[in-house]
Amino acid sequence: MKIIENKAIEKEYDLLLRIFEKYYDSYEEMLNRAKNVEQDTVIWSDSFLEFFPYQNALNQLKKPQIYKTEPESNEGVIVNKLKDGELYYSYDKENKGWGSVFVIKEEGMKLYLRFLNNDNDEICFGASILCSFERDCDRKSIILFKRRRLGRR
Repeated sequence: MKIIENKAIEKEYDLLLRIFEKYYDSYEEMLNRAKNVEQDTVIWSDSFLEFFPYQNALNQLKKPQIYKTEPESNEGVIVNKLKDGELYYSYDKENKGWGSVFVIKEEGMKLYLRFLNNDNDEICFGASILCSFERDCDRKSIILFKRRRLGRR
């Protein structure tokens, strides 16, 4: 049984590496794509919205506070953009590049890609990856990868 478990872990690790390599330098491209979305909905909050149900509870975080109107202050405000009720882009209102999140659908999975500034003050992907995809028809699984230091391997 252990061999099967190790193979599954290796397969998921390889998937995460492919995602990381594909999106590492894609911030500008993703940002341009997000700018071209029409008829979206904007929600302002004090933290990032959940990517999957109970994400905040599992991470022992409080639920985001949703603001009814755009706050005057930029400090501590997250701008969340939705298209057809689904999150596709979030960013820190005070510092747009730091902590930007893009949610995309790709090859039967949904990806939550978080960008941060690296050691050279370039905005690049690699802080965290969340993958949500279905297995066995209706069972979903989530893979999480977090990286402490940014930069290529």
